[in-house]
Amino acid sequence: MTNPNPRRLQITWWHLAIATVVLLLAALIATAYAWRAIGRGQYLAVVEQLRAAGKPASVDDFVALAPPTDRAAQDAWDVWQKRRFATSTIVASDIHDLVSKHQKAWDSWVVGQGPRPVELDAIIAKCAPEFADALLVLRDGRLVLSGFGWIAEDLPPGKRRMPFTAAIRLPNLLTTRELATWLHHATVLAEDPRQHLADLDALITAMGQPASLIEAMINLSIANIRDRTYVELTLLGRLPDDMRQRWLTEPSQSLRLVGDAWEGESFFFAHGMAGMLDHASTPIPFVTESSDWHGAWFSMAMWVTGYQDCAVMVELESHVAQRLRGERVDPLPTWDQIKPRLWWVGHIGMPNLFEASITAVQADAGHRMARLAVQVIGLAHSGSLPGDQAALLTALGDPQALTPAGDHLHLRYELPAPARFRLVVDPASPVPNFDDAKRLPLRSKAAGSPPSKEPFVWTRTPTIEIQLPPANK
Repeated sequence: MTNPNPRRLQITWWHLAIATVVLLLAALIATAYAWRAIGRGQYLAVVEQLRAAGKPASVDDFVALAPPTDRAAQDAWDVWQKRRFATSTIVASDIHDLVSKHQKAWDSWVVGQGPRPVELDAIIAKCAPEFADALLVLRDGRLVLSGFGWIAEDLPPGKRRMPFTAAIRLPNLLTTRELATWLHHATVLAEDPRQHLADLDALITAMGQPASLIEAMINLSIANIRDRTYVELTLLGRLPDDMRQRWLTEPSQSLRLVGDAWEGESFFFAHGMAGMLDHASTPIPFVTESSDWHGAWFSMAMWVTGYQDCAVMVELESHVAQRLRGERVDPLPTWDQIKPRLWWVGHIGMPNLFEASITAVQADAGHRMARLAVQVIGLAHSGSLPGDQAALLTALGDPQALTPAGDHLHLRYELPAPARFRLVVDPASPVPNFDDAKRLPLRSKAAGSPPSKEPFVWTRTPTIEIQLPPANK
């Protein structure tokens, strides 16, 4: 029997409240998915622009850039660097710190103003066994000393996204630099410098394809150590002529190396993060792995806006890579221009576009300065120092030797004292549009100054000032 007076459903305030909350949540979820879809579209548009320009446009493309590698050589180096870094007596204590204590005596010796620092002979001999295994790998000639040497193994198909892209093996900064420091001194002290000088050359060759910015910075540091080795051997009159000629004709790789490294940074972080976002179709894996509400909120925000940050980072890092390689000439945007385009992850992960680029242009100047120094010393060996910059350019037969066109700082040649020459960045040098014009006074502050009290000046600004050995006066 039906109830003649059915009870009517009465809508109360809490029904409305629940409905409102559900609608708001649905709107928020729909907005989040829509915003994420918009960001993914922006990222894919940037990727397509790269692909259309013939540039690597995915982590797969980047892995494919790796040269052929020899697994035995890579594994041997990896074993050596891990063992060396893990030992209780760190190499820096044996080499860098100990050598630094004798730097003034070393500088005086290479310019003929003091005795050979025999203490360094003992230090170099003592540390030689620490580098024996590394030298065997270098001399084999098959080592790829960058992330490219391990990238195919560390990023197999299916794992070409973060966090895997952030964990590939790289050459260890400390051990690689200390090997170069040891080779520098071992070369100059050796009765015959050829073998260790060839080892330094092999180290630079092995590092010639950086996969990340830190590797490019290591490369520039090692190249600076190597250049100083060539200059010191020239001062001592012991640089083999064939090696001298080959070294003098080497083009500067500083800008290209850092440009390539910027491309790698883009793949390890921005493309890697986009791959991680592709892998998570919902925010649940991100949020559930967070340890607190702050982490959960950040993870949710990254899931929603991360693609947009990836798009901006890939675009800008590709820009700086192409600019440093001379493939485009428009200036890089400043942080004030970049900041409004970024969300949470971008503000944390977007690297400074200028600092590594500034290091590159200074390293390029140092590369050219070191080779000019060797040529100046050679002119002094065969006669006398050029009396001024015009005389140097005439002797070199190259009127643009100090003032090349393009993205290069101009240099100045000076004679601050008899038998003493200086190479410094010209105070009137043009500044590339990825450089910082405010740094020019610091780079060129030695120009026109009184002679240094030190017999041998070598700075990373860069500046070279040398008092020639007595035989060259």
